[in-house]
Parts: sequence; structure tokens; C-alpha cells
Amino acid sequence: MTASHARIPVGTHVKVTNVENGKSVVVLVNDHMSGHRHRKIIMDVSQQACKELEFGKGGEAKVKLEVEPSNSDTSSH
Repeated sequence: MTASHARIPVGTHVKVTNVENGKSVVVLVNDHMSGHRHRKIIMDVSQQACKELEFGKGGEAKVKLEVEPSNSDTSSH
């Protein structure tokens, strides 16, 4: 599943949690979102992510974003 965001770099994995129901998915930021028509929209996620997160009417929901550590940030000891 994919998403776009204004400040999170392309290639970053982000855990998106719908705060209304607690459902979460991990998306890959694959695009830069700029000049969105509504300032309240912080991330645009794929249709599949909307479905799994059970976004409400209009495809909008209050969410929590958590940047996932990259493989280069973790060590295997």
C-alpha cells in the first residue's frame, strides 16, 4: 500500500493508525504531496489502505503516523 506526504521522504515506510477504531496499516511513501486543497489533510493513502483502515465517508479520518525504522537503522546482532 502506498501514500503521499508533504514532508516525509519518498521511500519511507509509515504506520498509519485510524484513531477512531485502532486499525493500522504500513504504507510506503511513494509520492510528494504538495499544495493540497485542504490543510487538514496530512497524508493521502491508497484506496486499499483506506479500505483496511475503514475510513469514513469521503475517505477521511483522524490518524496517527509513525515512521517505521529502515533496514539500515536496525542492526542484527
